Amino acid sequence: MNQTSKIAIIGDIIADEYIIGSSERLSPEYPTPVIKDIKSEIRCGGAANVAVCLSELTQDIEIFLTRTNDSYMTRVLSVFKKKKIKFHFERGINYRSTVKKRIYVDKNQIVRIDEDTIFEPNIANKILNKLLHKIGEYNFLIISDYGKGQISPFIKQVIKKGNSHKLKTIIDPYGKDWSNYKHSYCLTPNKKELEGVVGKISSKAELIKKSKKLLNDLKLNCLLVTLGSEGMFLIKKNQKHIFLDAIEKQVFDVTGAGDTVCAAFTFFLSVGFDEDKAIFYANQFASLSVIKFGVSPVSIKEYYDNFIKFSDHNKVIKNNNHLTNLVTLYKSLKLNIVFTNGCFDIIHAGHVKYLESSKNLGDILIVAVNSDNSIKKLKGENRPINKLNNRIKILASLSFIDHIIVFDDLTPIKLIEVISPNVITKGNGYKKNQVVGYKYLLKTGGKVEIINTKINTSSSKILKRLK
Repeated sequence: MNQTSKIAIIGDIIADEYIIGSSERLSPEYPTPVIKDIKSEIRCGGAANVAVCLSELTQDIEIFLTRTNDSYMTRVLSVFKKKKIKFHFERGINYRSTVKKRIYVDKNQIVRIDEDTIFEPNIANKILNKLLHKIGEYNFLIISDYGKGQISPFIKQVIKKGNSHKLKTIIDPYGKDWSNYKHSYCLTPNKKELEGVVGKISSKAELIKKSKKLLNDLKLNCLLVTLGSEGMFLIKKNQKHIFLDAIEKQVFDVTGAGDTVCAAFTFFLSVGFDEDKAIFYANQFASLSVIKFGVSPVSIKEYYDNFIKFSDHNKVIKNNNHLTNLVTLYKSLKLNIVFTNGCFDIIHAGHVKYLESSKNLGDILIVAVNSDNSIKKLKGENRPINKLNNRIKILASLSFIDHIIVFDDLTPIKLIEVISPNVITKGNGYKKNQVVGYKYLLKTGGKVEIINTKINTSSSKILKRLK
């Protein structure tokens, strides 16, 4: 698995203020709601939200910004410190933060008030120079362009410098002239933003045609378009394209969903996934973003609970490529993998207790099951009693098992070397140094755990009683 690459972020910092209240009557002066029980909350928006979203996935990020002199920036920086986001700044003493104030009454947004700050080039240039001085340290650069002057005048320069260091620049674009984004790695507009550049899009065929032309004109490696309720679209340099349907969830608020997509897509590229896989996972993260109120990052726990914990459809690992992708995903999310193996010929209470205890030692439990042929070699021609498909079906019904993989060898050492688990478990009757994979884990920093279920039974004992 590839190690996480370093990601830099530069762009327009926005403070999102949410003013929330309730109303039981209209004003007698004008038919507008009289708001009471008011509370206010400030969250990170724009490039700051991208950084916060990324911080849920990795600590290998740095953001470059012009520091304004007000309470909004103080709040943004306090979030960065809490999330352990490293930031570099220059002071814009005479500037105030760009703020988007959203007023909600009884959970309905009734008005938005924008307070924009446009930075002069000489101010923005100071933080840009800091980025350019360090640009060789990064593998990816996210540019979050909202047209506030922090990055817009210098994008051509940044892309050229980044390309000279083989840095992949991913841009959330702004405006109707994208010529400055030429030679960047990827743009991540929504459909409305794309239509502002290429004209009205009324069909998938038209989307493909116009996106292909834009891709070629701007010399991009790929173009990722978010389509709202219609999902996502990706087209690559080799002209290959894919559509992903939106994951069906009740949409509450789309604010910040584009930031989530940009952050997740970049992260999964940074740990070694190709664009097809990266957009697949970004789509899943986006589906969790839109069910939350306001700009809200998606945590690994939320992702785990929604897409891993109860995901029966991919419980059985099909092949080594499938296994490698899953292991890369879990390790990139810093989830601890527990591995165990066995024949599980006649599944009994001891097995269930043992497997449940195994899962409690980590986040992901992978169970390797001997093939029918492997069991015959180990236990004789009369075994297994239950064929492989039946054994898998029973194991798959246990909620605490995340994945099952079949192996045909006498031992699972090849699988252990591919997975490199954090923990290997074995049941009663084994010593740690007798467990297959023990020596391998000594080298990798993992550990072997012997689980005593205190249930004195086994498949062999059950068979003896039946004779």
